[in-house]
Amino acid sequence: RFMKAKWNDYPAFGALFSTAGAEGIAAVVQRCQDGAGSVASRGRSRRALLLLCAASPMNNLAKAGASICADRVAPLLRDSCWQVRACGIQCLQRLMAGRMGPLAHGHLLAPLLGDEHSFVRRAAA
Repeated sequence: RFMKAKWNDYPAFGALFSTAGAEGIAAVVQRCQDGAGSVASRGRSRRALLLLCAASPMNNLAKAGASICADRVAPLLRDSCWQVRACGIQCLQRLMAGRMGPLAHGHLLAPLLGDEHSFVRRAAA
């Protein structure tokens, strides 16, 4: 069910994040962490959906901005919610597909290959 829901506003949010730049994206990602304020208190599905929208333009960020975002995404890979961990993987993969490359943060995915939830394991692979 998760990730299969149709949501018509996704392209609009993707465009919004495209104009926000690295600092704006990093700020939103940081607010999605466990206990990080109003976004975190809204529930895991909303946090995951917001992360997916933020992930869309991440592969187009400059190397410096991508590195900042990757540092904000890293704690999400240890989140208590498997949906947020999976979306954190998606964010990190989008960042590594862009100018940042996989060298600096690729090692963060290895522990998730042994995650308790199969969806997270498949996303990390």
